[in-house]
Amino acid sequence: MPPARGTSRVYAVWENVAAPARGRRVFAVSTVGKDGRLVGPRAELEAHGEHDLPELVATRRGLAALTAAPPCPREGPCTESTAAPFFVELDTLLAPLVAEPLRLEPIDGASADLAFGLGCTRRTCLALGVLAQAPSPLFATVLEGRSESFRAPVRAVDTTRTPRVIEHEAIAAAESIADFALATVGETAFLAHVTDVDPNAPVEPTPAPDGRPDPVRARLSLDVLGAELSPGAPASASPISIRAHSFGGVALAPGDPKRGELLVAWAGVDAGRPQVFVTLVGKDGKRRAQRMLTRSKGDIGDVAAVWVNDGWIVGWVDTQSGDPEVYAAKLDPQLNRVGTEQALTKTEGGAADLVLALDGTRVLAAYSEARGPEGAGDIFGVSLRAKDATPQGDPIRFSETRAHSFSPVLAQKGEALVLAWLERSADEANTPLASVAFTELEGGAPRGVTTFAAGPGEPRALGVTCTDAACRLAALVAHEGQTVLAVGAAGETATALTSVLRLDGVPPPAGIVMQGDTVLFARETPEGARIRRARIAW
Repeated sequence: MPPARGTSRVYAVWENVAAPARGRRVFAVSTVGKDGRLVGPRAELEAHGEHDLPELVATRRGLAALTAAPPCPREGPCTESTAAPFFVELDTLLAPLVAEPLRLEPIDGASADLAFGLGCTRRTCLALGVLAQAPSPLFATVLEGRSESFRAPVRAVDTTRTPRVIEHEAIAAAESIADFALATVGETAFLAHVTDVDPNAPVEPTPAPDGRPDPVRARLSLDVLGAELSPGAPASASPISIRAHSFGGVALAPGDPKRGELLVAWAGVDAGRPQVFVTLVGKDGKRRAQRMLTRSKGDIGDVAAVWVNDGWIVGWVDTQSGDPEVYAAKLDPQLNRVGTEQALTKTEGGAADLVLALDGTRVLAAYSEARGPEGAGDIFGVSLRAKDATPQGDPIRFSETRAHSFSPVLAQKGEALVLAWLERSADEANTPLASVAFTELEGGAPRGVTTFAAGPGEPRALGVTCTDAACRLAALVAHEGQTVLAVGAAGETATALTSVLRLDGVPPPAGIVMQGDTVLFARETPEGARIRRARIAW
């Protein structure tokens, strides 16, 4: 917005799609410095009604706005729900100077049904107002402060403590995305993603593009990203597989830093049955070795992997015994199996959402397991010997609540591990509620669990990233046909995550990856699926 005559102030105004959208739109306002960056205070202006846009004019005193809002009293509750034309004038610090509904003096101060044409001189502002009748009389109205009785439809934003999105772009595309993973080898970042294919859907019996008679299933690809997790040069290797199994997902685990290798763990279809595969690639993206790890007669899901200083521990969920159970195996740097395949769970109920992390000399396997007739999951964990993946002791139950707990995430905070997971509950009206549970682990046991509200809606995905001193959380929530990205910092006094981005559509089943101040998540569009990168100013 250009400056008013006699002043050099320039304003930027944009719609804040992360703000709650029930019956209103929210527009952020900030001044712009000479270098084109946002500076100074920031405010949010409301415009009630799905299609209402505010009119704004820069003035000598600050900024004038003609919007639509209920005429709520300045003090006490607001019982008025009908929006009407509303005039707001802000000073140079974006604090409200004037907040008045637009009144038509010739008809005893009645409220206008529609107002437009905001214009300001050095001394005053004017607008045109009409009534919803035929014929419609047209009024020219002077806009000015006549009382201090009304609540201004504007609020100050504390940018020093409120997280916000400062960059947002798509970095990878596919026809669909069932899962994705990110890992860094040296200075090279790799992004793996697998498409979403229904395993029960009929397949064409025609030969695949590689000439093999086996039909194409899900496609597993590996991309190379730039240093800022933006699109870089494409990987020189061809797609890892065109016969992947979507339900198994994909995991990336960098190996020995001296060798510069990356393990890709995934599920693929062999002879009509899903199996666990591992592929070793170099930092150039080229395949060095590959092997099939299992010969299961069940279904495979939730493949995970972690480097343990002399090889990898690979885990997965398998239904070969009837119920989905967790299994693990140790591989040496050449992908040879060390010891035998280990069954980590042997209980009635289904395990899912497996994740692995190295905890000193042991590996912690965390997962969600449904026990009991209601099928609500709780979070469990079991320690494994890094030497051969043998389980040590009985599983630990990290959560036992009435809420459904799922999607555990493990992250390293200094020398300690932290564990977080999603919880789904409902209010008295059976509206789903999303929350995030977070705990630091000591000797494999939780020190105490902190819960953060993530808003109304269905929790879909969770990400965690930590430094030696603190951790950050990000959650995707599906609410009223939209995808909400909510973020927050663990260890602060806040008990709720902050919504920073709201996009149309429900998120696909893929998860969240966090690295530093960046959040990666998947989104489906009419043109296909995209992995998007959102950089957060914390």
